[in-house]
Amino acid sequence: GNAEIVGVELDSVTARIAKQINRDNKNVQIVNSGFENTNFENNSFDLAIGNIPFGDYNMNDPDYVQDWKIHDAFFRKALDKVASGGVVAFVTSTGTMDKANPKIREYLAERAELIGAVRLPNNAFSDAGTKASFDIIFLKKRENPLQKNDPKPDWCYTVADKNGLKINSYFVQNPYMVLVEMKQTAFQNRLTCEPFENTDLKKQLDEAIKILTQKLLFQNVKRC
Repeated sequence: GNAEIVGVELDSVTARIAKQINRDNKNVQIVNSGFENTNFENNSFDLAIGNIPFGDYNMNDPDYVQDWKIHDAFFRKALDKVASGGVVAFVTSTGTMDKANPKIREYLAERAELIGAVRLPNNAFSDAGTKASFDIIFLKKRENPLQKNDPKPDWCYTVADKNGLKINSYFVQNPYMVLVEMKQTAFQNRLTCEPFENTDLKKQLDEAIKILTQKLLFQNVKRC
């Protein structure tokens, strides 16, 4: 189509490959940089999508460093870059939704509606040598942000599920978006996201995304 696309890739080899693949498409711009070093205009994109880094360190961006860890800061910066009604869709660690401190979720909820989220099994990215637990989170930027003291939506907080596991309220209310069997380890009481036996993850994910797409379309029609 005629959509203008900007790809940001830190790895120089991957960036060169992406540029080569899109060399004949004038609507695609590939930037070899970390997202934290980009200076795109705020409110200038319709969609931000990616697999964000996560770790116990701050983002190297003077506008977002404060005390926000890198994965949280990526959400904040992406929301600033999309226009009102724009969507941010990121793959992130389950900590974004499940960590006890709701600060980042309250911040995001003031500025965006949660379209939905999908919890993936820990083998979802096994081909890349990663065995960890991830969520895909879809946010839609609000036209009118909530005020600081306004009541926050349920997804800002964690509650116990039917098995007594403390997880995000959204997943308790929407268990069909949890494509995993959640278990608690004996060591440090950590939660793990085990794949269900004899299930096709691609089909599971397709169904979950279909539900979220229908929800987004319904929201847009409702506002027309």
